[in-house]
Amino acid sequence: MKTNLKMRVWALALLAVFVLTLSAQPVTAASGGDAAAYELPVGVTFGVLPNITDTTIYRYNASALNTPSGRYPGTVPSYYIYGDGKYTEQEAYDLLAEMGIFSHLQTYTTNAYIINPVGDAFGEADKEVYLQILRYAMPGNGTNIKFIGIGEGADFVNNYVSQNSWPVAGIMTYGGNLQEGLTYEKPIPAYISGGAAGLVDYYKNANATDTQTVLDGVTVYSNSAEPFQNVAVGGAEDSLAVAFEKAWANIFCKNYRTHNYLEEFYTSNPLNYPEPYELVSYPMFDALGIEFTAVQQNLIGGDNNNLWQEYIPLSAKDMPAKSVPLVMLMHGNGNDNRTQPETSGWVELAAKYGFIAVSAEWQGSGSGTFTALGEAGTMTLIAHLQEKYPQINPGRVYMCGLSAGANSSLNYGFRNAAILTAVGGTAPVGGSANNIVVAEANKKEGQFLPVFISAGDRDVYRPIPVGSLFNQIKAYQTLNFLPMSAAADLSLNRYYGLSLDGQRWTTIGTREALVGDVKNEDGMPLIRLVGLHNFAHWNYKPIAQEMWEFFSMYERDMETGATIYNGPVLTDVAVSTPKIVATLGANLNITYNADNMDTSNLDAFLDVDGVRLGNIVSASEGKIRLNIPAAPAAGTYKLVVGENGNASSCDITVVEYSEDLWVATAFGSESGQLNIRFNAQISSKTAFAGAVTIGSSVYSATVEQENTLVVPVAYDSLAAGQKIVVKGVKFAELFPSYVFSFTVTK
Repeated sequence: MKTNLKMRVWALALLAVFVLTLSAQPVTAASGGDAAAYELPVGVTFGVLPNITDTTIYRYNASALNTPSGRYPGTVPSYYIYGDGKYTEQEAYDLLAEMGIFSHLQTYTTNAYIINPVGDAFGEADKEVYLQILRYAMPGNGTNIKFIGIGEGADFVNNYVSQNSWPVAGIMTYGGNLQEGLTYEKPIPAYISGGAAGLVDYYKNANATDTQTVLDGVTVYSNSAEPFQNVAVGGAEDSLAVAFEKAWANIFCKNYRTHNYLEEFYTSNPLNYPEPYELVSYPMFDALGIEFTAVQQNLIGGDNNNLWQEYIPLSAKDMPAKSVPLVMLMHGNGNDNRTQPETSGWVELAAKYGFIAVSAEWQGSGSGTFTALGEAGTMTLIAHLQEKYPQINPGRVYMCGLSAGANSSLNYGFRNAAILTAVGGTAPVGGSANNIVVAEANKKEGQFLPVFISAGDRDVYRPIPVGSLFNQIKAYQTLNFLPMSAAADLSLNRYYGLSLDGQRWTTIGTREALVGDVKNEDGMPLIRLVGLHNFAHWNYKPIAQEMWEFFSMYERDMETGATIYNGPVLTDVAVSTPKIVATLGANLNITYNADNMDTSNLDAFLDVDGVRLGNIVSASEGKIRLNIPAAPAAGTYKLVVGENGNASSCDITVVEYSEDLWVATAFGSESGQLNIRFNAQISSKTAFAGAVTIGSSVYSATVEQENTLVVPVAYDSLAAGQKIVVKGVKFAELFPSYVFSFTVTK
């Protein structure tokens, strides 16, 4: 196949060279014994990768072309290409030309690698090289590594790379075979062009696809529950350039991949975590309807050059004055200023909810190119943005950040509550006790500053269980006129060390999370704390959604400075059936006084000594059904009902089983048949799947009314004291099943 590829290469290569000559510098390189001559744009290099010596790998490197107007380098895609055999340097360059990939690499300021086999063909030795490549690729932009197989290289990608693709963000194969009987059941997004029979089914099985669409000649098989587990199939006769273009549009542009659970992905060895990394959305601004602009401007006077990036939804550009929220994003220590917009999920949320997001270079670049805005400069930037975009609502300005950017967001808030509406921090790295003093000096009655803090319990900086981070919590208790905790008590909360309203274990994204609030006397959750189980130091996109929902509950009255709370407040929860039998599982029906509550976000559970018990089975306006899988011992417990973290509670009594909890009465109907009436509503009015035992005889029964069974036996034939056992009655108001044993009274 390689010979055929060579025959097609030269015209495309010459065309590519011609296009690039306007900004090109002549480069002559020799490697592998063959001289190669080609022209590259200024700032682009091409040659042998020195990092891996077991085989020859050629690298096209356009990373030096990156500017503040480009994409965040940490998640741009990079490409590892297994070609159709061995290549000289010139042949490797020509292969890239045939793929039509040069413009793409320069746009995303990224790299492509052509990997030669160790021997004459890909085999066992190349498996070790593949693992070396994974180690080389990560950290850095290894979170978005794509593997491409062509001809013989596609054989290797199909049969080995795909089987070991846990950190790989996507695969493209152009031709290639598949070993008979080979299967894979772990997700790996894939684009298929040609190749052996069975390839498509192999990748469909790996991604558990269940839907199919066809668009522009590409068939896409998707997993309806997992948006990035896709397999796209293009034309077998497509050229390499067309195949790559379709692979990008249908697979490669969708996602990257990361593992940040047990330790930080950017310092870990990927070989230590050979389970599938999480597939994460890669924001494509045009597709999202986001206008991206990098601004370099002296905003703070003097000899300064400030930087910020703006992410403006097209839907926000024509909105009325003072109607659009603004979210300020603050990067971590030493990070690129585009880290937060591109890895936190906030750009996707800006597109979804129509707010403006701006990433401020608050710290200054390490190279000295851009001056730090600092606290005062960031507030100046907010004022500048409100003037530039009159549609920004000055009463809905929020700020959040990662790591050191989280600390800056929290710290800036103490002196700027009149400007900021709410603040948030992901993975903050502690807090100074002096913040309590600053908060005390700046607090103003009615001018609250709600705060959202999230941290992971595998964070290398150990923000939780709390150490100095508790100073930040105490400072925000002070600023918001809340009782200040004396010291952290981890018996109250294993992560944050204080008693929280509505404290509960829940699931955020794929992570278990301990969530709770500190509320004031008016029921406003002014502090929300989230502890992520098994998560390290980095952004987590589902947290952005949680934080935005929290922010959205608050607005500032810009005339008075007062905080306006638009979230739900629940009071006087009423329970229709305040008894739970400790020995049985239960579906408990609960009524509450908030008929207009959004039940899609409703939560309810029993608080048993600080431990959550139970989950919602179903919910509708005014009523929920709570499943208690293992009822607690007899006693009084707290029933918690709430929405979006706002919860109220009431006491509920759990009693031990006794037969006098329910009553069954036997009587004769007009036709003379035995009727059994219960003091609870039977869940089905038309069917009874249980059995009625009288002596040694077993009868079926029918439901006559909501609370009555009709048994096909004459009531007069039963003597007083006759024992009747009813098994399998299901009650809508009480429990899924109960066995009644009672005697006939005449």
